[in-house]
Amino acid sequence: RERRAASVEPIIKDDFAALLAHPDKIVGVSGDHALLARLDGEIAAALGQFATVGRSQPYYLDITAPQANKGDGVAALAAAIGVPLANVAVLGDERNDLPMFARAGLSIAMGQGPDAVRSAADQVTLSNEEDGAAQAIDNIILMEASR
Repeated sequence: RERRAASVEPIIKDDFAALLAHPDKIVGVSGDHALLARLDGEIAAALGQFATVGRSQPYYLDITAPQANKGDGVAALAAAIGVPLANVAVLGDERNDLPMFARAGLSIAMGQGPDAVRSAADQVTLSNEEDGAAQAIDNIILMEASR
């Protein structure tokens, strides 16, 4: 599935020692969603402040450098274009979106997102299958902007 989605071939390694000096991102991929959910909590607890850990899909577990998260990313983009974070709206549907929700002035969870993600958002829109992003823009973001 990942080969098709990313159009790249995997690099299979038994020893990661040579790669550990400068990792950008490590992604665990598995069809065992319960295993990744368990590992998500265990790895986050083990790495603490030294990494950002979260699932970007039920079958992906992302581990990145502490500042390589969507929260710092949206803050950098806002600063680059001179927009206060209070005026930034974001949409997301997985745990890796939570740092972005915490930084933006308006956070909107997609309807298909897990309960924890929907609970962390300021607003919840419809699912991807129901054109939730368009609904969020039309009925939440543009309404907020007109106030």
